[in-house]
Amino acid sequence: MRRKLFLIVFGVGIVSLIAGLHAQDEQPKREEDPLKEDLKSVQGQWTRKVLDRQGKQIGTVVKVIRENKERVTHLDAEGKVVRAHAVEIELRRIGPVRVFTYTKFEFIKGPDEGKKLKGHGGYIYKVEGNRFIEVNGLLIGQEKEPTTVLVWEKAKEREA
Repeated sequence: MRRKLFLIVFGVGIVSLIAGLHAQDEQPKREEDPLKEDLKSVQGQWTRKVLDRQGKQIGTVVKVIRENKERVTHLDAEGKVVRAHAVEIELRRIGPVRVFTYTKFEFIKGPDEGKKLKGHGGYIYKVEGNRFIEVNGLLIGQEKEPTTVLVWEKAKEREA
């Protein structure tokens, strides 16, 4: 009787162990780090038009993000570089809010070329399909800045 009970308990234990191992294999893979996914979503070239008060295009701004580096270039209506700057970026999530922060601000073209700014800056952002939406003036310390919304369009990938 004891032997029979032992075999039943032992058998149930083995079956449970095998079922548990099998269940582990079927569990979905852990979701990637959300910040890595966020960084992946902002990569590439983004553009926005600069319009005058009458709606006429007077320039273009191009934002290029590669890894944790961003370069922003301002072009006039003829496509000539007016100014450009480069920064290092870090993405954060604070609750349900995505925050884009930057440091090591350096002007790389234009009248302030070579000038470096100390400190950091940032804004709330969202990537929605082929649009990068940037909202400035909402973070702590930006109370005196106007709230602005900039919408960037993802540049089309060049065909090889």
